[in-house]
Amino acid sequence: MKRWSLLVVFVLNCAAFILAQAKPAADLIIQNARIWTVDSSHPEAEAVAVLGDRIVAVGTNSQVDAWRGPQTHVVDAKGRRLLPGFNDAHVHFTDGGAQLDSVELNDVTSTQEFAAASPSAPRKPPRANGCKAAIGMRPSGVQPSCPPKN
Repeated sequence: MKRWSLLVVFVLNCAAFILAQAKPAADLIIQNARIWTVDSSHPEAEAVAVLGDRIVAVGTNSQVDAWRGPQTHVVDAKGRRLLPGFNDAHVHFTDGGAQLDSVELNDVTSTQEFAAASPSAPRKPPRANGCKAAIGMRPSGVQPSCPPKN
């Protein structure tokens, strides 16, 4: 009887250990892709697994498939290119502040559009020593009327 109890305890401990070692399933797997890894020793892969907000596996379809679970969303990329995302969320204090007080001029193509870009701005801006910047100004022939800096 004592041996039987020890055997049951041993089996339960082994089962608990194995379950504790099991890795969680990925939330997302993208497979059949041409993934640029930015790793010169392995420049391309065909699948990636994502858990939460982390990439947990990159490799072949079969390697990454080990992360599949019943709730994993699987996307077939059908041979399309997958690139890493670039997220640069920093601001330089002075330039960031200046941009808050600037006019967006990316789509300005005429003098009239230039004048109408900021309807709440005064029609005759105060004279300045020079222009700090015209954020997004394209070479469209519209020149800001700023006095030269001395």
